[in-house]
Amino acid sequence: MQKITRTRWVFFLLTTAFLLIGQYGSGQTNKKDSLLKQLRKANRVEGQFIGIVAARSTIYKTAQLLWDISSIDALTKLTSDKSPIIRCYALLGLIEKKADKKIVREIADKHKNDKTKITTMNGCIEWEHTVGIYMDLEATYYCMDPKLRRCLDSLWINN
Repeated sequence: MQKITRTRWVFFLLTTAFLLIGQYGSGQTNKKDSLLKQLRKANRVEGQFIGIVAARSTIYKTAQLLWDISSIDALTKLTSDKSPIIRCYALLGLIEKKADKKIVREIADKHKNDKTKITTMNGCIEWEHTVGIYMDLEATYYCMDPKLRRCLDSLWINN
């Protein structure tokens, strides 16, 4: 009788563990799908702060939530998504996660002929780009020598 009780207890614990693991994984997938759906509805790629008053971008916050739950491999795959907004935010996610610069450069080079038009907004400046040009600009800035980057940043800040 004692063995049957232990066997049932072990079975109960293992079943509960598998159910909890399955529920957690499914929740992450549902959350990721929800975030991707929200980003696909976005009409532009936004920086963290937008507009004259530098309001926090809800679109950017959604992208940050996606980056938080996505691996570098998952973000790399998303750079080939059908949505140009997702492709761009996936590249930004790789940069945010400090992915290998070689990988970021390769992705930008792969998309250099992507002529899909997008609108971007950083601060109060709104631009039109192609996905290829946008990815190249972001990858170039990310991959450049830190000293050169500081020099360029000082030009923006001081002028």
